[in-house]
Amino acid sequence: MKPIEQDLPCRQPVWEALQMFYMDTNRSHELPRVAQVCAESPYTVAELRSILFSEVFPACRSNLSPLTWPAPEWAGFDRDWLTDRVLLKHRHGKRPLVMGWLHTAYWWARLRPKILALREGGASRGAN
Repeated sequence: MKPIEQDLPCRQPVWEALQMFYMDTNRSHELPRVAQVCAESPYTVAELRSILFSEVFPACRSNLSPLTWPAPEWAGFDRDWLTDRVLLKHRHGKRPLVMGWLHTAYWWARLRPKILALREGGASRGAN
């Protein structure tokens, strides 16, 4: 996987899809769309997991806090804001974050099989 700064055009659609798991509403209805975006991406499943846990989670986890001010985001962050935030907060090569990890693991457990099913059913690449 390329370094983040060299891979923005491929990463941004994945970030935009995965950020939905950090909105202040139940986003279960977003799961099929998020899985589709991930399945169509050039990333392996292992790389997608890394993007979720090391890039999107650190950038968006504060939206889950009841102490967030102003009020938490419900509809999704602006692409430019999200890109800047991921570039600032990503955890590649750093200690992983703990707070909110279970929330992320919950969504990953639901998302991964959907990505695999989409890739098995189509001509998408890299189901690892």
